[in-house]
Amino acid sequence: MFVELIAELRQIGQPLAMEVALRCEVNQTNGIDAELAADIVSVELFDLGATAIGTERLQTGQHILIAGFASELIATRAHNSILSTHSALLIDCAIDRTEPDWVRSQRAGLQPIRVGPWHIRAPWDPLPEAIEPVFDIVIDPGRAFGHGAHPSTRLAIELFIRTASTTSHVIDVGTGTGIIAIIAARLGIEVLAVEHDEHALEVARRNIRQNGARPHEAVLDLITVVATDASQLSVEGDDVVVANLTLDVHRVIAHVCSSADRIIVSGILCRQVAQLCELYPDHDAVTVRTHGEWASVDLIGRSGRGCTSPRIEASSSR
Repeated sequence: MFVELIAELRQIGQPLAMEVALRCEVNQTNGIDAELAADIVSVELFDLGATAIGTERLQTGQHILIAGFASELIATRAHNSILSTHSALLIDCAIDRTEPDWVRSQRAGLQPIRVGPWHIRAPWDPLPEAIEPVFDIVIDPGRAFGHGAHPSTRLAIELFIRTASTTSHVIDVGTGTGIIAIIAARLGIEVLAVEHDEHALEVARRNIRQNGARPHEAVLDLITVVATDASQLSVEGDDVVVANLTLDVHRVIAHVCSSADRIIVSGILCRQVAQLCELYPDHDAVTVRTHGEWASVDLIGRSGRGCTSPRIEASSSR
């Protein structure tokens, strides 16, 4: 058994206001493996007010989610809701008043990773001697999504860095921790980082400042952070849109993103690729890159051929 943090503390090393936890045992069912089921339940728990979530992966293949809540009332409401919406994915779900060691779980779970030339690490991990500082990205995830550990974030980075040499302006829709925006700015590209969640905005701005310290001051000048709903954006044809968002969100913002000649989509499942393409009928899916159940799609306009013959690739990030 080992512990992996899915989402993290808002302030590293500082106590969270967590009175009670919810312990959910997740298993594979109906073609959904345990890891994907754990992802689905985790996202729902955050929507229901979880402050942090840790995961125990058992040798049997089952996943145990430990979600911390600020009050027993919030935890109870989350408990009732998750049983109502995702009972098929749950073996058991119960209130747990034993306080987990969140800091230890976080540091154990967020290991440094490599995505292409980029070395992505948390603030408490040192820079290895073998890594050139220009490729070192430090991400404090807080409560935002996108440290780089999740497959959808890695896939988005992998597809995006291929476009960098021909890209002058990026719109990072749902910037989360700001990781895509930071990489783009390190490559000399202007970025509009869009986020509507106030906690994610705080995290993104903090990470941008940290990664814009000497000798990377240009990062601060190249990134503009905007607090707005993505459906209100103005997108031009020569923009590259990067959107690590769920299929349901794309159903809302596709009419806006479609104005861009190139759209890099992540945050969807492999089985959802065809549905995504239906939302962007004027774009070709030239590449579909996968990691387990997750997929990222490189969409280029506008011949209207859709998803007839994309190149399929498997991620090799570690």
